[in-house]
Amino acid sequence: MSICVIQFTIDELCVGELIITTLLGTKQIACAQVTGPIQSHYWWEGEIQHTDEWRISLKTTLQNKERVLKTIREIHSYDVPEIEICETLEFDEKYARWIETECAGVR
Repeated sequence: MSICVIQFTIDELCVGELIITTLLGTKQIACAQVTGPIQSHYWWEGEIQHTDEWRISLKTTLQNKERVLKTIREIHSYDVPEIEICETLEFDEKYARWIETECAGVR
């Protein structure tokens, strides 16, 4: 099965929900989970920063990966968003088929 999980973080939940709604509406993803808020600590422009963020996890096919990444980058508010891509080696077979079925009708 050619499934991947794409995760990103964002500091505005409403923008994260807009990304999710856009991706679901165009069948680019089968589902999304939101975790948070979480505390992020990082260097930005020479200073240590602290931000409350949400982590959003998306399930899609490898075929849709580039479209999903493009949509995230177009809507995301960060100059350099954290986007992690995990091409999974194994998923439950029924769950993977469900993801592939839901993402087959990409609009």
